[in-house]
Amino acid sequence: MNCDDVTGDWINVKNSTMRITQDANSGLLTGGYLTAVQANTGDAGNGFRPVFGVYYQKIVSFTVLYPTSVTSFIGNCYEVNGKDLIHTTWLLDMQTSDYSQDWETKIVGEDIFTRVNGTYKWGSNTQEPLTDNPSNNLSIACTCSISIYILMMKHARVL
Repeated sequence: MNCDDVTGDWINVKNSTMRITQDANSGLLTGGYLTAVQANTGDAGNGFRPVFGVYYQKIVSFTVLYPTSVTSFIGNCYEVNGKDLIHTTWLLDMQTSDYSQDWETKIVGEDIFTRVNGTYKWGSNTQEPLTDNPSNNLSIACTCSISIYILMMKHARVL
């Protein structure tokens, strides 16, 4: 295990689980995310939610799409005491139709994901990932991931 490829199963400190696949050539990430926390029952939808993002030089950025919100994570992958960790800061933005209430639709937090060695046994109350190959989940996720990747590469060249 190492942070050269983040493909695999991950679990965070709140027991949310994620299965992602990293494209070896582009660094694009696709997969599924199953949250263990939600403000109201049903907010996160049922089962795995689509994940898309990018991985570049141990920097990880991915977004999870929910029915009425979007959460974006950005952070770094580290190898610590023989374990792979992704330490992230996240931003959750919830849907609202009232502009005057927009200020309360955003939440910022921090999270640590640990790679699960072997095949993670998903709980009996969960659903399997959208497909066995998460990269086939949503064409829109691929389109968004490519846009994110292009922007990231343009920014990297400026530095």
